[in-house]
Formats: sequence, C-alpha cells, structure tokens
Amino acid sequence: MSALLDGRWLNGPVLISSWRDFVRWETERDMGERARRIDCEDPTMNYNVLVDVRLRGGIADPAGATIERVLPALGYEGVTGVSVGKTVRFVMEAANEFEAEARANDLSASFLTNPVIEDAEVTVRPADDT
Repeated sequence: MSALLDGRWLNGPVLISSWRDFVRWETERDMGERARRIDCEDPTMNYNVLVDVRLRGGIADPAGATIERVLPALGYEGVTGVSVGKTVRFVMEAANEFEAEARANDLSASFLTNPVIEDAEVTVRPADDT
C-alpha cells in the first residue's frame, strides 16, 4: 500500500495522522485506479462524419435563387427549390458510434453552424480501415 503525504509517495504501511491526510490518500488511490481502468479500456475506433449545413426555412438564399433563375437558360426546366449550403467531412475517434454522434452533434451546434439561420444534419458511420 502506498500513499501521497506532503507531496511524497510513501510505500509500505501508511500512517495517517489526520482526516485531511486520509482524504488525500483516498483521493490519490482512486485517481490511480481510474487511470488504470482508462488504460485497460477498449481502443477507440475511427468514424467518418458528414455534416450537411443548410439555411433554415424563411432565410433568404440569394445563391440558390440565382442558380434557380439561370437553370432554364441552360436547358434545365422544372427545377425548383434550389438551396445552397455546405458540407463538412471529417474523421473522429470515439469509443462507440453513440459517442461519435453525440460529439459530432455538439461540434456542429457549437462551431460548424450558426444556429440562428442554419440547420445541420449529421451522419456518422464507421470508417473503413483500408
């Protein structure tokens, strides 16, 4: 058994002289066990993430309107509802698909989109190892 007392590791029987020393010893012991559990966990996997960002309904899309106006002149009749957005692709490490999806949704909401005017659809799939 070992303990950390005044910044030094004590090996062998531990003499704890106060409640504060006991709490410190318990905390350090728990942290060491937690670190060992993390080292023994299954390795993470890679996931392909696709984030499709588009403007919300009711938000003006001048690029989409311009494309829609030009299409008939190029011979593409009957095309309506043109919208311009962006697609972001990346690979993410995670323990499982649920964690990857949660992290990708959080990243999308906090960094990749403007939640006032944009919506995003996040797709997560296991990455090919080839």
